[in-house]
Amino acid sequence: MVPRFPGLADTIDGLVPLTDWGHVFRYPDLGSEPVPSSEELRGVLNDIQLFAERVTRLIDPDLPHT
Repeated sequence: MVPRFPGLADTIDGLVPLTDWGHVFRYPDLGSEPVPSSEELRGVLNDIQLFAERVTRLIDPDLPHT
């Protein structure tokens, strides 16, 4: 997806922790990742919002910026 939409690369990088957290949540016996801190969760939530805004603008560039 990144080569086709290079403007999303930095926001995709911010979502990488979700893969590890999701894996450990689903399979707790296979890993021992620490529980993310409130600060880490806030950061990822901000990254999700930024990603959603950028994808929405790709779909409809005429939407107002938030």
